[in-house]
Amino acid sequence: KYMIDFADTTAGKLKAEEEKLSDLAARGTLSQDRKAALHQTIDQLRILLPSCLQNLRTIGNKHPRSLVPLVPKLQTLLTSDLREVREHAFYLALKGSGGTGAGVLRSHRDTPKGLEIQRESVFGTVYCKKHAPWEFYYEVAKTQRNMQVPLILMQMRFDGRLGFFGGVVEENDTFEQTIQRELMEELNYKTGKAATGFEYLVSHEVPAERMRTHFFAKEVTEEEFFEIENNARKAMHFGSETLGIFRAPLYVNDTDEGADATGLPNFLRGNFCQGVVEELVYLIAKKDIIPMSKLETAAVGAGLALGYLLPDEKIKGLEDD
Repeated sequence: KYMIDFADTTAGKLKAEEEKLSDLAARGTLSQDRKAALHQTIDQLRILLPSCLQNLRTIGNKHPRSLVPLVPKLQTLLTSDLREVREHAFYLALKGSGGTGAGVLRSHRDTPKGLEIQRESVFGTVYCKKHAPWEFYYEVAKTQRNMQVPLILMQMRFDGRLGFFGGVVEENDTFEQTIQRELMEELNYKTGKAATGFEYLVSHEVPAERMRTHFFAKEVTEEEFFEIENNARKAMHFGSETLGIFRAPLYVNDTDEGADATGLPNFLRGNFCQGVVEELVYLIAKKDIIPMSKLETAAVGAGLALGYLLPDEKIKGLEDD
């Protein structure tokens, strides 16, 4: 805690010194001696800040649980102008969030902090609320045969991470055109010219990557979901960018706890691409795909703080409970 507070203070001093240098230069009152002194201070702070975070990474690698309460304190460092500082802060935040990135990304609810966005990306998926996977398993109890488990389609990416379907918005393209192109390339799914049925849900900023992501989803019938799955192997990028598709395991057993948790709690600890846990949890909550009580159980099992991830109206309900 002392080290992260020291890093945060150092970052504040660095910003203040840089602003002072810029202000004095703009007013024409900057002497050569003062300029040299300010530059020397700034250079020292630019060396000290990454070094401090590097030391914290060394400690965090040995004691990762010690990083958990520090994740909220890393927000300022995640928007630093120094790429090395952003990378250290992002690594620490991921380590402290169990690799999920929960609480690392800024959602659309947060006040913009002047982040310079270098690229926009759009991702999307399809989901089905009603599916009985054990319908024809006559050896199991009838209550289990009738159990409904929703479906959300995801992919194993080329980089070994789990994610949704999408990519970078190309010049002069709209978000809808990007969804149309990417889902055709990665899923062999024709969305129509206006990406008919796809609803915008949430956006996130990834400070370390200077990137903003936008997430869309479409509800389909069980039959449509199966058809999309069956056609996916014919996609242009299947086997290259998309190594395989799968259904997110949305089953939650209320009796499971901690490391023994199965289904969704266990899945949420996976190796996800940046922002995917946020998007997945947001979709589940926003569309009431599973009950909030089940989602809360899954979050506890995965070590996630739902307050970072839910839509506004769901956060209020969480506080009321």
